[in-house]
Amino acid sequence: YQNSKVEEVILPDKMVSISEFSFEKCTSLTTINMPSKLQYIGMAAFQHCSSAQNTKITIPSTIKQIGGTSYDPNNPDLNIVGTNIFYNAATNNLQSFEMEENEHFKVVDGVLYRKDSEGNPSVMIAYPSAKQDQKFIMPNTVVDAYGFSLSRAFNLREIVLSDNFVIRQSQEEAPENSGWGNNLSIMNYIYSGVTTITCNDTNENYMSYNGAVYSKDGKTLYYAPMLS
Repeated sequence: YQNSKVEEVILPDKMVSISEFSFEKCTSLTTINMPSKLQYIGMAAFQHCSSAQNTKITIPSTIKQIGGTSYDPNNPDLNIVGTNIFYNAATNNLQSFEMEENEHFKVVDGVLYRKDSEGNPSVMIAYPSAKQDQKFIMPNTVVDAYGFSLSRAFNLREIVLSDNFVIRQSQEEAPENSGWGNNLSIMNYIYSGVTTITCNDTNENYMSYNGAVYSKDGKTLYYAPMLS
């Protein structure tokens, strides 16, 4: 944690847990690797590992829980508050996540998600910051997103919101700031290339106008992108 000198860490294959904040601000770490039997990655575990050279991060198929402040193998949804696991990690290099078939998680087009009970992507965990796409069409089964999951994606210009995404007040910031934003704004945070969020005409809850997101009746503004 906050060791700015460490460049390499070799983790034993038998390791099953990487606790929260384990490598946060290890700004000289060159590679992010996961042990083959890993089951848990805690919140902010690799946050601000900005110098990592990974173009891809492989998530082991054994993983059971991503995020949270404690590990419960029988409850993969445990405490997902504060889950900016890969925020500002391999920032200028990371173009995709990869993983084999898994009961709880999946990767679609390089983006890491939690699954719903039918195996569809339901909660976005992390979007690769150096992905080259300028437009991201969120799978229509996605209902939520982890905090900072899209931040630092400087190539991205437009997000097409899932019809099923539910905008809600978020508690994913630090305690002194908790409640200041909703999950859509904290998903993007302030470091972003996004200038436009689009809602489909089929979206029953929200509409978009000039790149911003409003309630369907236009009376409530939820998010206006800020090019940073």
